[in-house]
Amino acid sequence: MIEKRISARRYGRLLAVLYLNDNIENINDEVIPSIYIEKLETYLPEYSSLPINVQNQIIQFAQSTITKVYEQENSLIEIVSKTSANRTWDKFLTLDKALLLIGVLNLQKEDTPSVIVKEILIVSDLLNNHNAAPYLSGILKSIAFPIKENTSVLSNFKKTSKIRLKTPR
Repeated sequence: MIEKRISARRYGRLLAVLYLNDNIENINDEVIPSIYIEKLETYLPEYSSLPINVQNQIIQFAQSTITKVYEQENSLIEIVSKTSANRTWDKFLTLDKALLLIGVLNLQKEDTPSVIVKEILIVSDLLNNHNAAPYLSGILKSIAFPIKENTSVLSNFKKTSKIRLKTPR
């Protein structure tokens, strides 16, 4: 049984990913069709025995997430594209696109980025998307914890180090 709110959110994210995975080219803010609830039950068999209020929390969180992705899709894609210099948006697998859109959206509104990254990786794992974990983690962590250029260890070293080596005579 889902007892913690974060678990309802996790399964809400899973439901949103299931929907977006099938509709990534045509994201809209329609009501989640019941077929996605049935898909969710393959990953969460006890869904139908959950209290109605928990089922509603899962659906509401998923619906809210999908609506926000729909409204902010272009800016979310732009953020991912800027961060993943080695791969263009078109080269990502559909499932990874869905996970990244939801991850970036959640990173913008949550105060605990490390929890969001972990939750996205757990949802990815639930969907047997194990190989994607390293680069999903890398992209989301670079968005959550950007490195400021002026505090880079290498840039400071180049500016301040004037070490001269003595040549043997």
